Amino acid sequence: MSGYRTSAVATIFILLFALALPCWSDEWVAEVYDRQKAEFAGSHGTVKGYVIRARATFAYPVKAVLDASHDHVHLSERDSDVKREEVTRTDCTQEICLINVHVLVGSFFPVGQVTYELETQIRNEGDGGFIIEWSKSTGTRFIKHLHGELRLTPVGETGEATKVDYLLEVAAPQLSLDKLAAKAIAYLERLETIIEERHQGHPSLWG
Repeated sequence: MSGYRTSAVATIFILLFALALPCWSDEWVAEVYDRQKAEFAGSHGTVKGYVIRARATFAYPVKAVLDASHDHVHLSERDSDVKREEVTRTDCTQEICLINVHVLVGSFFPVGQVTYELETQIRNEGDGGFIIEWSKSTGTRFIKHLHGELRLTPVGETGEATKVDYLLEVAAPQLSLDKLAAKAIAYLERLETIIEERHQGHPSLWG
């Protein structure tokens, strides 16, 4: 009898927990699930750095997340480590999009002004999802390696939500796994805020 009572209590607890789970329309989840040291091969040899992987689920369709992820001005305004971002090229079709961004980090002694160019490529996966990849193309050697990726996957029967897989590879001074993990979460939080702020009445990236 006690075993039956225990089983019933467990069943009730599971049901209550399931009812308490957030709906897509109300909540989103972000977490860093992998962080590790790594080595990257480049034109100047092998450099040591870090890899961070994070993920989040947003209560918005893929198109809204895609548009907000390229609102560079708003993203940089919320990143204290970036002084200015300027989009220098945008060339988009329904299948692929190429974007170049000039980034000013700031001036530091004794290296001087730290700037770099990002080349971004967006690929339409054809299943409702997108892959966004960006890499440092030119700029100061202060940042030895920089590569990132966002993978956007529709969630739900009608694609009402979006799963975002975030990857960051970086080799630069004064960084650590903890700092980069915090930056990953901050980026996803900024992105969620920008979706709410900017998709109201703003033109789509895809026209």
